Amino acid sequence: MKRMNRISIAAGLAMPLLLASCASTSSPSESVSAEPTPAASAAPNPTPTTENTISSPEPAPGSATPAPSVERPGSPPGPDTFSDKDLEQKPEAPKDNPGSVISWQIAKHPDFTRLVVTFSGDNGKALGYTTKSVKEAFEMGRGEEIKGDFGKILIDLNISHTDYPTSEKELEAYNDIPKQGKIEGVWVYFDGFYEGNTHLVINTTTPRQYRVFTLDSPARVVMDIDHPITAATNTK
Repeated sequence: MKRMNRISIAAGLAMPLLLASCASTSSPSESVSAEPTPAASAAPNPTPTTENTISSPEPAPGSATPAPSVERPGSPPGPDTFSDKDLEQKPEAPKDNPGSVISWQIAKHPDFTRLVVTFSGDNGKALGYTTKSVKEAFEMGRGEEIKGDFGKILIDLNISHTDYPTSEKELEAYNDIPKQGKIEGVWVYFDGFYEGNTHLVINTTTPRQYRVFTLDSPARVVMDIDHPITAATNTK
């Protein structure tokens, strides 16, 4: 299957959906700055958000020390517990169609950075997902290595039971999805859709704890990535 590679930001779709539909208890202080690849045209937004540039440190030598789970009561939506454990969630409503991926956004909140992946359908419970902490990540289909901006601390996020864009509106939205973007300490790479799966890779400056959950209307997968202040005990 030929992957659609045109990269741009859907200016009217990104942050209003993120802030209105998936807000935490406090408003985000920063939003994503997407990075078009050289082969694609620049993003249409004439005044992109200023990006905090962070150098790319290599992980410190030594084995990892598991960090305790961090509970955040009062920070809905989503579970209160952050963890560095790999996750697997099968679709709770596999007979429903969650649609095709139409956007993703990241925004910085006081205690975490939130990644939201949005689909054209309504039922988020029709989506499944797996996460895995890795040092190497690869594109679906071609198998090319995905190299993060901040070294080899990677979280592989695979969203299952997703659909191929079929309508003109879905196809246009898919083609406008940015390939990559970063916010302070978090870099995201959108690998796209392949054989029912939507794949993203998250690269961080230090190992982080996180939580993942789904939301409805529209269907979304949300990943909250803990800030280093509570994840710093888990070093590599």
